[in-house]
Amino acid sequence: MRAHACALSKPQLLDYLRDVRQLAPKDVPVTTAEVWDIWNKQPELAVSVDFVMVHFYPFWEGRPVADANESLWRNYETLKGTLRSAHPDRDVRIVIGETGWPSGGVPQGRAVAAPQNQRRYIEQFMASACARSVPFYFFQAFDEEWKWKEGVASRASSLPTNSPGAGKWVGASWGLYQSNGRLKPALAGLFEQPPLGSRLNREILIDGRPAAHYHIRPGSSASQRVSLSTVKDALKITYPAGQRGAVVSITVVEPAAPPGPWKDMSNFDAVSVELRGARGRESVSVGIKDLAEGRDADNARVPLKNVATKFKTYTIPLSQFASLRVPIRNTLAQLSVVLEFHFIGPRAQTVYVRNVQYIAAN
Repeated sequence: MRAHACALSKPQLLDYLRDVRQLAPKDVPVTTAEVWDIWNKQPELAVSVDFVMVHFYPFWEGRPVADANESLWRNYETLKGTLRSAHPDRDVRIVIGETGWPSGGVPQGRAVAAPQNQRRYIEQFMASACARSVPFYFFQAFDEEWKWKEGVASRASSLPTNSPGAGKWVGASWGLYQSNGRLKPALAGLFEQPPLGSRLNREILIDGRPAAHYHIRPGSSASQRVSLSTVKDALKITYPAGQRGAVVSITVVEPAAPPGPWKDMSNFDAVSVELRGARGRESVSVGIKDLAEGRDADNARVPLKNVATKFKTYTIPLSQFASLRVPIRNTLAQLSVVLEFHFIGPRAQTVYVRNVQYIAAN
């Protein structure tokens, strides 16, 4: 059990540790996690923990990868000596709570984020840690898309050009595995490639609400009126009468100036949509859109006709969205709109969308 030290003063942290120790079962070890220099400057904190959980990040210290592993263990030995001096009557156990190296993003001093550097650091560190019998945890298992969102918001003109999109930014790219669950190619042989499973299914809409890295918006044209609201566990889309048409889009992050944010969805085979109508017999078409402006006009739209009043899951092979001119995998490789709902004609319609998910074949 851990007490989190973020934004806490030293007395506050010690109070939390005392509270946790009182609440936790006697056989549950209690600790807190800090970067190594915090422990080194305040070794008296070790009195309040059962073991020292410490983070080492040579990358953030600006160390070149060639020196990173040796730098970590120099700091480890420095901390070990400090703890031994501060607590001569106790063998303080050290656990490395976090360490790692990013596969993409801007350099930090002489530390360069790159796939080959990530592999080099991980290989060297694991060999050293195992030889010393030091327990450790990597930061982290998977790339984090929500951190890619932060990068897009601040640097929309310099979007990722590699595949997949998530993982280009330093904050998003520490994973051993890509955000879709695939092992990073540069780490082949170090870790196992997982079997196809639930992580390869990408949730877009969950109980009527977009996943953290997706955004819902109605068409921007004044002639296309459509309203959105969340009702219980579904998204309600209301299309008024007397129009030629309207569209509602689920985009990757919020739309930005060209080239705009995108996501590589080429590993997926189908999209499922859980849908029902307010009165029954509603009709709506669905489509997708990639970065190339206007290309969505060439992509096929799949009609969902006679929608029933009870929720039904429509599973649509992504091949049905193929353009007449562009292979579907090319379109999916830079997808900006992961699903659009198209309404056509003068008749008013109301539909409810509960869940949307991209699916990989097993």
